[in-house]
Amino acid sequence: MKKLLPLALLVAAGSASAQSHLDKVTQQGTLEVCTTGDYKPYTFLKEDGSYEGIDIAMAESLAKSLGAKVKWVKTSWKTLTPDFVAGKCDIAMGGISVTLQRQKQVFFADKLDTDGKIPLVRCTDVKKYRTVEQINKASVRLLEPAGGTNEAFVHAYLPDAKLTLTMITWVFFSS
Repeated sequence: MKKLLPLALLVAAGSASAQSHLDKVTQQGTLEVCTTGDYKPYTFLKEDGSYEGIDIAMAESLAKSLGAKVKWVKTSWKTLTPDFVAGKCDIAMGGISVTLQRQKQVFFADKLDTDGKIPLVRCTDVKKYRTVEQINKASVRLLEPAGGTNEAFVHAYLPDAKLTLTMITWVFFSS
């Protein structure tokens, strides 16, 4: 039930492919990075169009070490892996969970963080929602990003709760 949040750096599988990507990045001076921009503290797209977050800073540091600039490629949880596999970016970052399905298509760098699914609840309700059983009720409303591991978790472990899928995860704080 526990999911791993890796550094979330996906690189092309195979040494020839990885070398080709590295050459492209250093020659063009651009590191294209797929990110959802909706998963604080890892990746967040601000109103002014700039990104911030832990993984954003790491991508910028990586690009700098390669003598390159970052070009951000906006993606969604549903299209993250297909976008990466299609070559829309050189790497993908932003709190990406390691799953078997993703591992069949891409390579993950060493994980940076290990944690599980953690509910975010109002402070006044913290005692009401401490267990899966307390959350898995028809009277409980859940907001999750569409297409990611959080959605899969809800379908598997919280089928009785009312699920609302969103493409914009920061809407949680206003809903």
